[in-house]
Amino acid sequence: MDDNIGGTYFLNKLTTTERNDELVRLRSQALRFQEREIQLLSSFNLPSAGRLLDMGCGLAHIAEMIARRFPDLEVTGIDESEDLLSRAKARIEDWPKNLKLNACDARNTNLSQASFDFVYCRFLLQHLSDPLIVLGEAMRLLKPGGQILLADIDDSFLSLYPEPDSFTQLKSSSAQKQAEFGGDRYIGRKLPSLLMSAGFSKVRTHLEGISSTQIGLDSFCNLAFSFRTWSTSGAETSAIYERFIAELKVVSETPVGIVGIIFAGGKK
Repeated sequence: MDDNIGGTYFLNKLTTTERNDELVRLRSQALRFQEREIQLLSSFNLPSAGRLLDMGCGLAHIAEMIARRFPDLEVTGIDESEDLLSRAKARIEDWPKNLKLNACDARNTNLSQASFDFVYCRFLLQHLSDPLIVLGEAMRLLKPGGQILLADIDDSFLSLYPEPDSFTQLKSSSAQKQAEFGGDRYIGRKLPSLLMSAGFSKVRTHLEGISSTQIGLDSFCNLAFSFRTWSTSGAETSAIYERFIAELKVVSETPVGIVGIIFAGGKK
């Protein structure tokens, strides 16, 4: 199976150093906000028992966290990257009995119809040219009355002040390159409409802001920008990113960055 998550996440094309850096980024992204993520999941009716599907689980940090927090909830994580799943299985100690990981495509999982109570899909749809296919599969997999929660980015809610000269150019270049591969860095605003188009009801949203004042500017830049330099295979974007980092070091005052993550949930 090709270790290529969606259309704009080329993990299998990275150098060893790039891949290791990305694995660190994924871990940091998952673990830094795990308590807040549990709160948000609960606010969108995460059940304490039943069956949950994590679509595009990657290294399974979130799937593992949910499984440990809710021992009566059977958690299944799926990802089309066998490499990421192998790494997940290697890193997890004292394996939770209620956690399973499967290698499959979120667009066609071959899992049993109406077999899950909750579907969670985080930071996956931005990489796909056909997000409605994934949502259709989620609808098929959910039991009647089951819940879905999506979480993804929207670069309209990404800001930095004072703003280095290259900041706007970096956002524009990375969004353009990702779009050329079928991705969408403005998918967040579309999540509610996508859910309704897929047939979900009682759709509601939440905008979660994360600031560099919470996590530090270096961590903020790593989480918000480093992915862009290789995900689109664009030398131009990489050059702009290098210039952006250099400019950050010489601005007169420390910039404050804010990024918004959009959560959208619905009911089958």
